[in-house]
Amino acid sequence: MQESFKKYPTNLFKATEITSNKGKLVVDHNIKAVYLYMLLRSDFFKQTEDVFYENQDQIALNCGLSRRTVIRIIQKLQEFGILEVNKVRLRSGALSNNYVVHHVDGNSWWYGSQKQSEVAEEILPF
Repeated sequence: MQESFKKYPTNLFKATEITSNKGKLVVDHNIKAVYLYMLLRSDFFKQTEDVFYENQDQIALNCGLSRRTVIRIIQKLQEFGILEVNKVRLRSGALSNNYVVHHVDGNSWWYGSQKQSEVAEEILPF
């Protein structure tokens, strides 16, 4: 099995807020976990030139959260323009979500009242 490595913004883990043109979003560990998980999955699907579809139950399982918590976080990320959710009707007639996750600029992460101006990156195996 081939091990892959992904870069992530280390200032994400210290951040307490994300700023966007829609205001400030206070972030906790659950929001960070869902954002990072969805960002990594989205990047994977982009590399394969595919669309990011993932069941909310699966996201919850992989982040160690309840489905309801994941739904609330997805709504917050969508409200602040960090995540786009497109509903797609499947052949079976059921609706499914397609996600577009935007990379948050390093200057948008805040720790207390200080802006995280440098984007340091670490490499983690996944």
